[in-house]
Amino acid sequence: MNTNQINKNEENILHSAKIHWFIFVLPAVLLLLSFGFWLFGSGGWAGLGVVLGITAAYSLFSRLTYKFGVSIVITNKRVIFKSGILKRDSLDLMLDKCEGIRSTQSIIGRIFNFGTLFVTTGGVSHEYKFIEDSECFRAELMKQR
Repeated sequence: MNTNQINKNEENILHSAKIHWFIFVLPAVLLLLSFGFWLFGSGGWAGLGVVLGITAAYSLFSRLTYKFGVSIVITNKRVIFKSGILKRDSLDLMLDKCEGIRSTQSIIGRIFNFGTLFVTTGGVSHEYKFIEDSECFRAELMKQR
């Protein structure tokens, strides 16, 4: 585990979550289909390839900004959730104030070891998708409480 110091109050990072690489599978499939329709299709099929290419580019861009804009860490005092590159959304929870954390995994998520975290505090739930080893993160958080 990483024990980098966050601030001068003796707060250390105990666990850090990462976004799983599987987030890029859908844009990759869309790009492959796009090139296939564009190169080998004629008429309307080539147009479908262009539309799929634009959709794939948008999907890839949004997922890149999600992967590089999300930071989730557990320290010895709190849990920090930050998301966004241009517009930043931050949630800092003191460990004793975290009401609940739920991890869900689909069949594909179980095979490739990623899931979705739901964090509940004050009746508000926050969702973080494609978290690598989400069960480990949930267990680490429960251990710190």
